[in-house]
Amino acid sequence: MNCPLTDDSLLNYVDGDLPPAQTTAVQEHLAGCPTCRRRLGALEQADALLREAAREDVSAGLLHSARRALSDETGVGHVSEILTLEEAASFLRIEPGDMDEIAAELPVFELAGRYRVRRSKLLEWVAQRERAQTQARLSGELSRQIASGGA
Repeated sequence: MNCPLTDDSLLNYVDGDLPPAQTTAVQEHLAGCPTCRRRLGALEQADALLREAAREDVSAGLLHSARRALSDETGVGHVSEILTLEEAASFLRIEPGDMDEIAAELPVFELAGRYRVRRSKLLEWVAQRERAQTQARLSGELSRQIASGGA
């Protein structure tokens, strides 16, 4: 069955990040689609494994203090919402030359003859890559558990 429900939609549903109308649409689709219910079950299982793996609970205050200390240490202050690719490389703490390898994947737009990226979209892109890599890792672990009969 070729479902219109994307992995991103399911991930956002599991994370509770969908607007109410989309949440309702996903729930209605899941009610009639066993394939997507299985996909959802696998994502929820991976999410549970991920929560289990996150053993340390970091308070918001500690996280804020750490970010402030890092900002003070590195001299990184306010970061503009619209970044050039060079600024995006600095923000990501990678070499500007390495941006060429990932530029085609970035949510860029052209302004005044230069490519730019919104910082918020860049953060979403990073989070999406993190989720995909975590999901792939957890899926591999789950597959190994199932294969060994330990699930």
